[in-house]
Amino acid sequence: MKMGQRINDLRLRQKVTLKELSKKTGLTTSFLSQVERALASPSVSSLEKIANALNTRTGYFFNGGENKKLFFVRKGINRRALHKDKKVVCDTLASGFLNVNVQPHVFNMVPGSELAAELTHPDGDKFGMVLKGRMEFLCDQEKLIFEEGDSIYCTCAQRIQKAKNIGDGESKLLWIFFRYP
Repeated sequence: MKMGQRINDLRLRQKVTLKELSKKTGLTTSFLSQVERALASPSVSSLEKIANALNTRTGYFFNGGENKKLFFVRKGINRRALHKDKKVVCDTLASGFLNVNVQPHVFNMVPGSELAAELTHPDGDKFGMVLKGRMEFLCDQEKLIFEEGDSIYCTCAQRIQKAKNIGDGESKLLWIFFRYP
């Protein structure tokens, strides 16, 4: 089954109209219709919006994605820099390829850099572990200092306002979002 067919099939099974999907994604109904009929190809960003709106992972739309039990990602493949002024690099791990509700990332942060919006997800729990360095977390207005190996688990009701590298060297933070289906 092709990607557009998979999108159409999942949308219809969930009884979501093109108009409703358009509202959820911000994409036009005509574009969504063209994607479903294989007349247009969505960008990665558009595909992520469609997957989120249909409560699935982007990997579901690719052949065999929902049947795979293992996905291997080489180091540095899904690496992207976050805002230049923040001096943070994010490695997106194997999320998005399997039909799972987990999004793991590793943030590499220079001294003094911080994260805020990147640590929040509106509808799921979060887990973090400092892999390297020393960090300060602001969680529900409480400051918490973490050393290498320390971890945190937050329910969706708890909010991490920010995480900052307060050490003298680079810090590495493993951060995992758990989305509710």
